[in-house]
Amino acid sequence: MNGILARLKRVIGRVATWYVSPTGLISAAALIASLILSATGLEGAAIWVLIAWLGVLLPYKLGRERADRAQQFAALSKRMGSVNRGVKKVRAETASVRTELSVIPTLEELTDWQEAVERRAASAESKVMAFDQLRASVRLQREATRTLHDEHAFLRDGLKTEIETLQSGFAELKASLMSDAAALRAESNSLTRNSEAGIASIREETSRQITQRTQQIERKSTADLAALVALYTLLGARSSLPSFASWALSPAAALAVAEVVVETEARLVVEAGSGSSTVVVALALAKQGSGRVVALEHDAAFAEKTRRDLRRHGVGDYAEVVLAPLVEYVLHGDSYRWYDLAAIDIDGPIDVLLVDGPPGATGPLARYPAVPLMAEHLSHDAVVLLDDVQRDEEQEIARRWGEQFELGFEMGLADGDLARGRFQRPLRSTPERATEEHT
Repeated sequence: MNGILARLKRVIGRVATWYVSPTGLISAAALIASLILSATGLEGAAIWVLIAWLGVLLPYKLGRERADRAQQFAALSKRMGSVNRGVKKVRAETASVRTELSVIPTLEELTDWQEAVERRAASAESKVMAFDQLRASVRLQREATRTLHDEHAFLRDGLKTEIETLQSGFAELKASLMSDAAALRAESNSLTRNSEAGIASIREETSRQITQRTQQIERKSTADLAALVALYTLLGARSSLPSFASWALSPAAALAVAEVVVETEARLVVEAGSGSSTVVVALALAKQGSGRVVALEHDAAFAEKTRRDLRRHGVGDYAEVVLAPLVEYVLHGDSYRWYDLAAIDIDGPIDVLLVDGPPGATGPLARYPAVPLMAEHLSHDAVVLLDDVQRDEEQEIARRWGEQFELGFEMGLADGDLARGRFQRPLRSTPERATEEHT
């Protein structure tokens, strides 16, 4: 009996130590009661107390433990469900990845695809380059066409201006002829009273003069027009040339001057006077890509007009218009008014000397000083061009130059307007050629 009580005590002690709770206190009370009963000799009662306690407490504890296990199992089942769902999700994602991976091409397929793309890109690039070349070619052709159109327009405008000038001159000449004809008719009417034969003669002479003058005008107009066309072609002018009316060179003379500049490949041209001829010379120099023309001008307004014309044609770099007032020179005992050479600095031999000024109204033989004063600056094969040689004074100037400087002239160029001179042998020193006094 004592052994049984001891074992029950150990069980109750262990149970009591497991639960520090109201049930644990009850268990402790039951143990104490059993001990007291056992101590008093009532072991049987103590045993029944313990058995009663176990009958109540153990089912309760077992129920509690079963409930706890059920809760733990439910929680574990819930976690397992969550885990299963996660596993299913992972499996689904794995299947999706496998599907996607099955779509991805192999490395060889990727390499073939890349090579095909590169071939297409190279083909497209070559087509783009070919298209760019074609577009550049079309652009160049378009620009060339536009340039040609502009040149034709400029040529047309220039010819139109010159034709209008010629028509104006023709109208003035026609009016003059009509006036002369009226005067002749008046004279004819007065002579009619004296002789019918005289009237017929006057009519015939009047008709002959009118016909001759008209033919001269037609030939002059045709020649000027042909010279203008040749001049535009030679110079490649991109805008209409200045007018060749009034004191300017005739179109034929301007063409002859341009041809001399191109033919001699002139590096330095000096012009006595300025105007449309200066623009023509500058265009000729620009055409050959080198050279310079220095134009002497005593009229400030006319000098500025020439500069504007040069800028308008884009040849300002090939020309210099120097404002040089007329001063007095004494040559061979005679006094002349010519351009002040102190205003210019000639930095090289002159290849072409164009003498078209000063105007004859400034004094007799106004252009004679050109060669005596410029001779020391002329190159050994220089060309001297003298304008307006149809006039008596210019013919006398050419004769004197020929005698004093052995300058041989070809007269009657450009319908008689221009003379071209070359030295027969190298120039002598200046003191033997002329005596110069500048006041």
